[in-house]
Amino acid sequence: MKKHTVYDQDCRQIITDTPPASVAWWLMASYLYYHEDQPILSDAMFDELTHFLIERWDDVEHPHKHLISAQDLAAGSGFAISKDHYPAIVIGAAQRLMVEGICVLPEATPTSDNQLSLF
Repeated sequence: MKKHTVYDQDCRQIITDTPPASVAWWLMASYLYYHEDQPILSDAMFDELTHFLIERWDDVEHPHKHLISAQDLAAGSGFAISKDHYPAIVIGAAQRLMVEGICVLPEATPTSDNQLSLF
């Protein structure tokens, strides 16, 4: 398992390209920091991510957005989110990130029958 790998640049690029991913990154970073003692973002990047979310809160849509409260964002902390409130998909993605790092899928390409294929 990778120990204390910081993904600041990756996070910044991903949330810039896909703002709803900021919710996933905020939750993964909080889960790993508070429940696994495995920070994946620097404190400065987590603060930047929090401000990014605050500024776009009304526009960002994500299925797990409801897990983050205004109080969490004001505090700049996911400490108040108990371990059992994190969805399995967030925990799994966070743990996979710690083990495998950032996974990039190849570009989807059309097949001979005009279906998209990743491989």
